[in-house]
Amino acid sequence: MSYQIREQIDLTMGFHPGNAEVTPLYENLRTAFRELAHHVNSTCPDGRCKSLAITHLEEALMRSIQAIAVEQPLGAERVREA
Repeated sequence: MSYQIREQIDLTMGFHPGNAEVTPLYENLRTAFRELAHHVNSTCPDGRCKSLAITHLEEALMRSIQAIAVEQPLGAERVREA
């Protein structure tokens, strides 16, 4: 595996702790996506397309937050206790 790919994996899958600077950005995104999801829910008829639209909003929110998070320095990895 090339060095660039290894570096990208470590960056995207590493632990990026939140901080006071990015937390409001996350909350603003969550609010905007939640409002849009409620609008889709109240406007569109129930069915597969509506479900997919909401699923894609969830995915877009996740990617939006990830776009901010990966720009933050890596922190200590969380250790899960067994």
